Amino acid sequence: MIDYIDEIHSLSAAISDLMSSKIIAVDCEGVDLSRKGDLSTIQKKNEKQIYIFDYVLLGPALIPEMKKILENENILKLAFDFRNDYDCLLHLNKIKCRNVLDVQILEFLSKTSLKLTLKY
Repeated sequence: MIDYIDEIHSLSAAISDLMSSKIIAVDCEGVDLSRKGDLSTIQKKNEKQIYIFDYVLLGPALIPEMKKILENENILKLAFDFRNDYDCLLHLNKIKCRNVLDVQILEFLSKTSLKLTLKY
């Protein structure tokens, strides 16, 4: 299931559900996503639900709620190529993401390891 969160009254239930998870996937979308760009949505997925948070419509009300999850060291956040996402979250919204595993690094390491093993 996918829940599109674009109103304040839907926000707290979605955050509560995500806070009860041990592992979530995270991705951000925007225009020129970085400290110089604009954030438009933040997607999060736990074991049972996908949430799309509309940053444009929720604005500043979304940031403290995202901080609860993204700065929580007890929740493992999985991401792919999180560099620009993190740059935007940190510099534009003062969110210091903790316990993030960028699976792009794992992909790179697995290919490098395979290459060394096969001696190409």
